[in-house]
Amino acid sequence: MKEIKTVGMIGRGAIGVIFGRIIQQTLNDAMVFIVDAQRLTKYQQYPLYSNGQLCNFRYCTNVKDFQTVDLMIYATKFPALNNAIEISKPFINDDTIIISTLNGISSEDILRDTFKNNNVIRCIAQKMDSVYQNNEVNYSSTGELVVGIDNEHQKESFDTLIHFFDKVHIPYVISDDIVHDQWSKLMLNCGVNQVCAAYNIPYGGIQDNQIMKNKMIETMKEVQTVAQCMNIILTDEEINQWVKAIDALGHDAMPSMRQDVLAHRKTELELFSGTIIPLAKKYHIEVPQNKYLYEIIQHIESQY
Repeated sequence: MKEIKTVGMIGRGAIGVIFGRIIQQTLNDAMVFIVDAQRLTKYQQYPLYSNGQLCNFRYCTNVKDFQTVDLMIYATKFPALNNAIEISKPFINDDTIIISTLNGISSEDILRDTFKNNNVIRCIAQKMDSVYQNNEVNYSSTGELVVGIDNEHQKESFDTLIHFFDKVHIPYVISDDIVHDQWSKLMLNCGVNQVCAAYNIPYGGIQDNQIMKNKMIETMKEVQTVAQCMNIILTDEEINQWVKAIDALGHDAMPSMRQDVLAHRKTELELFSGTIIPLAKKYHIEVPQNKYLYEIIQHIESQY
């Protein structure tokens, strides 16, 4: 079995920092953040701290200064994915394994369309509570990666990836149905991310306010109905479990979309209701909560 010895990471945000730190502890300079020239200047000028510790990551803009990598991890935001793909192309060879920690169900398909010779393994990043503000990433929970294969030809690459996770001590869960699990996470994100962003509230604003909690649940149920039309069964019990998970999070913590709104960054709206609304139209389903949240967040972004 081929061993992963070099890793490229794109996206030095809340998730990229968590897993970048873990990988760096084992690989040292064999793990690099791939950046464009503008970000390189910025990162060199302003030190990054995580949980109070200085992050001494290696950055690279040109493959000549490093090499092609055995594993490429896309941890950027969705609006930056196309640019991330372009700057990463020189670092990818035919044997490079690719994973994406992006939310939603779209990024793997986009990456597979671009890197047709590579195994793109479906992945979900979950249960972390990291917040990125003012060049600091703080978190109390590392979270985990959920990974799985959706066709058998990925099996060898998947085994290589799992061996690497064990080697560098990345927390992970193996999914028996990764497509279902990605849809389940999308259902959660459409509810909690969009409600917190639209109404400018942390998790506590859902935990303490039944009206907000009901909005989250109604939004999730719309996703449940759309998924059923695609033969993906998301149960009421899954919704209940997600609600319990939200209730257990830090009162003042917040999902990524609200962090983006507060920082006046472009959100991942198109990955959430922007994915559900066209599918609902295709299957003649009404999704009023998703449409309303889509309009509110679009308006918020227009006021930056």
